[in-house]
Amino acid sequence: NRHGWQQEARLINIDNNLMEQAIFNLIQNAIEVSPINSTIHIHYWEKPQLIGLQIEDQGPGFSETPQAETSQMHKKLNCGLGIPFAQKVVKQHQGDLIFENIPEGGARVSLTLHLDKTLTRQ
Repeated sequence: NRHGWQQEARLINIDNNLMEQAIFNLIQNAIEVSPINSTIHIHYWEKPQLIGLQIEDQGPGFSETPQAETSQMHKKLNCGLGIPFAQKVVKQHQGDLIFENIPEGGARVSLTLHLDKTLTRQ
């Protein structure tokens, strides 16, 4: 509390290893599709019962947005198994994963998880 500002600790009931791997996969995908010397933006945000993460890259965007889970999706997107794995993990945690192309170029992946009031620590 060095600056007179205190934030309440936020807890969420997740499998840390799975979620860490899912987020790593999403960031790795952004790195792999981005041109050399481009920028990847990672934004974290909080709302009263939500936390979220957005990853934006300057790559070519998605040839089709991977909203529906299909066994052939990784072949259609040329993205390996990282995105389908992340989708499965986020779905198991009752979260949302949204994929969109940025009009100016690049892609945005938004991950949202719902907080449980009973897990908030004072």
